[in-house]
Amino acid sequence: MDTELDPQGIMQIAEEIEYRRIRLYQRVASLCADAGACDLCRELLAWSRQQVSHLTGLEARWRAGAPPQETACGSAALVSDARVMAALAFFVAESATHDLPAAVTREWMLTDAVGRSRQAIVFYQGLKAFARDRLAQEVMSEILQQEDDHLHRMLVELEPYRQARHRGGQYLACVC
Repeated sequence: MDTELDPQGIMQIAEEIEYRRIRLYQRVASLCADAGACDLCRELLAWSRQQVSHLTGLEARWRAGAPPQETACGSAALVSDARVMAALAFFVAESATHDLPAAVTREWMLTDAVGRSRQAIVFYQGLKAFARDRLAQEVMSEILQQEDDHLHRMLVELEPYRQARHRGGQYLACVC
C-alpha cells in the first residue's frame, strides 16, 4: 500500500464529512414536523459545528507538539483530497439527501443520525489503515472516540421509540 494519510489529511477528511452533515441538517431544518424535531436538528447542527471546532483545536495541538519530521509528508505518502475521500463514504454522498421525508420527525432524525454515525465509524476505522504514524493514529483515535460518543448519545435518545414500537406498534411510537 503506497497511500498514507498524515494527521492533516485525516482532519481535512473529517472536516469535509462534518461540513456535509451541516449542509444536510440545514436542509432538514425546513422539513421538521414539530418542535421536537426542530430542537434535535439544531442539536445535531451544533454538534457538527462543535466537531469542526474540535478538529481545528486538534490540528493546532498537533502542529504545536509534532516534531518537524513527523509533520512533513514523506515521498511515499500521498495526502488525499478530502472531498474525494469523504465522498467514498456513502453516508455523506449528495445522493443520500434525496431520500428525505416530506415531514421530518424526531424519531426519523434520531434513526438517521444513528445510521450516519455508524457508517462514519466504519469509514474512519477503514481510514485508520492508512494512518501509519503515531500522530495520525492518535488523531484517528480521537475522531473515532468523538463519533462513538455521539452514537451512544443518539442511541440513548432513540431507545424510547424502539421500546414503544416493540410494545405497541408504530402508532404508539409517535407518542414518545
